[in-house]
Amino acid sequence: MEIFPITLVDSRMIEKFGLSGSSLKIINPLSEEMAAVRPNLLVSMLPVIRRNLNFKERDLFLYEIGNYYIPGVRGELPSQKTALVIGQTGSETPVFWDGKSRARDLFSLKGAIENLADFLKLGPVELKPAPHFAFEPSRSFEVYIDGVGMGNMGELSAEARSIADIKADVFLAELDFEKIVDAVPTTLEAADLARYPSADRDIAVVIPEKVSSEELRQTIMEIGGELVDDVWIFDLYKGKNIEPGKKSLAFGIKYRQPDRTLTDKEVDDAHGKIAAALGRKHGALLRS
Repeated sequence: MEIFPITLVDSRMIEKFGLSGSSLKIINPLSEEMAAVRPNLLVSMLPVIRRNLNFKERDLFLYEIGNYYIPGVRGELPSQKTALVIGQTGSETPVFWDGKSRARDLFSLKGAIENLADFLKLGPVELKPAPHFAFEPSRSFEVYIDGVGMGNMGELSAEARSIADIKADVFLAELDFEKIVDAVPTTLEAADLARYPSADRDIAVVIPEKVSSEELRQTIMEIGGELVDDVWIFDLYKGKNIEPGKKSLAFGIKYRQPDRTLTDKEVDDAHGKIAAALGRKHGALLRS
């Protein structure tokens, strides 16, 4: 018989999120509020964030690896799953003498997941828009690592923040920890260091807001072919001088060949083809 360790969560939070049908009631709870086993890790992360914010701890980077439980059907025992939940809010860096600090956002959260994937040698991280009960519809994503769906991430919705009594912007991810462990390679492959220098170029484009950065990145890789060694996004801007319904994205592109130094003409030609393809396929306009 499988034994389930009991991880309690405030049952009021479960009910407010409309998850009461997916939670498990326990006998003789510690209190009336602690009468349910959590159906995911997000509902137990939010009270922790709220408590820290109430104590004026605003710059938070929290995580938990723990169990949640899915009720069985037709009299079967509940199933136990292990997840990794990450919660971020506030600023990434402390405020120094110049008074400048960078607020955490979805890119901060994605960066944390990418760092984890890179450290464990899991493969590239990709985000695909997907709805989630706790996230803003336009800021809700499914997380794929090396093509495998690993969970969800996004910005906590205004409704969810109201339910949890949290006033700050909160960014959360919940990943399947068992899948992460299974994806860790048992052997590692090493490659020679690059012998020839790269040519790095930037490209900034204005695109319709519905077009994702991943779509543009895939086009850049496809059109650039073997000349493109790496692509990364480093800026997202919406506001003054950008018309409503559009956004500006800026990418860095690393051009390189393993056996020779690229000429300026090769890089210029490839860069021009990429710019043309972004305009043709995604309606992108170059931004100076």
